Amino acid sequence: SWEWSASVGGTGARAGEAISLRHSSSRALVVEAGTLPSGETVVFSLRATAASGGEPGASAASIVVHPTPLVASISGGASVSRGQADELLLDASSSYDPDAAAAAAAATTGAATSAAASAGVLSYAWACTGSSYPNGSAAPGCIGLGGEAVVLRDATSSVATVPRGTLRADHSYTFRLDVTAPDGRTASAEIGVQVSPNPNPNPDPSPSP
Repeated sequence: SWEWSASVGGTGARAGEAISLRHSSSRALVVEAGTLPSGETVVFSLRATAASGGEPGASAASIVVHPTPLVASISGGASVSRGQADELLLDASSSYDPDAAAAAAAATTGAATSAAASAGVLSYAWACTGSSYPNGSAAPGCIGLGGEAVVLRDATSSVATVPRGTLRADHSYTFRLDVTAPDGRTASAEIGVQVSPNPNPNPDPSPSP
């Protein structure tokens, strides 16, 4: 028979904390995603006993669990086009922490540790990092319609906005997203925005022949 157990190793605050395992009496141990604490060393111990009796055997192995990189994602891809009079919506709600997602999935089966299952929400930071003139040359900073720096609304939320009439027509802008996890992991993404003049909503009628 086989008996597996696992615990957090090292000398940190969680050292010695037991980790719940499913199928711990199988010969081959399968550990579900999200079960192991990210950034910790986990010690797996095995105790094997022969059916005929005798002294049981024991062995142990240590595994370092590395954090998974965050995924920073902006809706629309790498570039979009908007009219000068349109509000620009920058949506990063599809960004995520793979470790937190795996922990949440494991929590539904009871396999996750309490710390893994309570992984925190990402924090967001948006910024306009540059702009270009119609000829493609770089402008001095991120310059808006009135010559002032472009300011985003809700720049620390998953969805930020640039108010209508803020950006210059025929200019292009670059917006950067930085996401951060509670444990300090970061990821970033950028999107380019080409601003076009909005068509006149009330064009002059065609001249009579």
